[in-house]
Amino acid sequence: MMSITITLPEPLTHLLEQQATRLHLSSEALAVKLISAALIDEATALLERNWKDQEFPSLEEIVAGIKALPPNPKSFHPAERAHDLSYLTWLLENPTEGTMTVEEWEQFWPPFEQELKEIDRLDDLNEGRI
Repeated sequence: MMSITITLPEPLTHLLEQQATRLHLSSEALAVKLISAALIDEATALLERNWKDQEFPSLEEIVAGIKALPPNPKSFHPAERAHDLSYLTWLLENPTEGTMTVEEWEQFWPPFEQELKEIDRLDDLNEGRI
């Protein structure tokens, strides 16, 4: 804690002592509370004035700025075996367990896509977008 001496005019000293007595505080404790409140109020007002004069970008502008950023080269990992025909042949001949054939996929996808669209429509309806 830092110690500071402040000399107040007599009428102000008298008023401070009266209020301190009324609030059951020492004059020093009341002075600390008043100065703290004044400094906090002034700092808040200063911040509000600075923020009020400043224009912030809209959400759309922020998203557009993010989309305009170039890709991070560290996030790209080139396919090591993309042009290895023997590996690609092996993958086609040895599909992972649970893999669908093209024909199975073509039968599966349309009703699944319809179900997704219906879920989206109900969500939009429930959330007031339509």
